[in-house]
Amino acid sequence: AFKGPFPTRDKGHRIVIIYKSGDEVSYFYVTSYESREEKQKIDLANRKDISSIAELKKEDWDALTKDSCIQCNLAHRHEIKLADLQTGYVSGGIEYIGIVPDAIKSRIIDATCHSATFTDEEKRLYTTD
Repeated sequence: AFKGPFPTRDKGHRIVIIYKSGDEVSYFYVTSYESREEKQKIDLANRKDISSIAELKKEDWDALTKDSCIQCNLAHRHEIKLADLQTGYVSGGIEYIGIVPDAIKSRIIDATCHSATFTDEEKRLYTTD
């Protein structure tokens, strides 16, 4: 997992790498929320694919400062060139924040497998080490 300025997000956002293929890396953002209302907005936006949300409590992972979730659906999957990720890391703009705990990995896999937006083939790719 990494933290830093990624495309479409402000500095400091955390991402979880889900798949590497050639020179592309697929990832999901970790979305933090402070209130029940903020969480309800996320749920509402994903109402047609609600089971694709992996819930995270701040106690689940040292890298979290707030309760969070990962929206594990095609609309929230992003890609970055591996070279861009490496450049950001070497320059200090992107920080490695550690390995994602196994319990969170399991939630991501479960949410991805339950998402209506991925094909069976994509689900196999994302769930194979």
